[in-house]
Amino acid sequence: MNFKFKNFEICPAVRLGQSGVETVPNEYAVEYIKDKSKFVIAFIEYDNSESCWDFKSVGTRYLEYREAGLEKFILSVINLLNVVNDNTISEED
Repeated sequence: MNFKFKNFEICPAVRLGQSGVETVPNEYAVEYIKDKSKFVIAFIEYDNSESCWDFKSVGTRYLEYREAGLEKFILSVINLLNVVNDNTISEED
């Protein structure tokens, strides 16, 4: 599931694993898109011990590239992810 806002995209985070590129469960990358390139400015990751989402900037990139409305967009995506996670947990019970 990818979410787009202006020059930003929130998409599942990926890492290089033993079997190649793997999606990281409950972790999303906030990417800044410029021309034909994009790079990660922050991560959104679910913290099971605290039962909440953590937001982590990559260095100061988030501060350097943010635009008006981005925080509201990120919070909206987090709210949607909460609904999806609640439904997933209910279906597994």
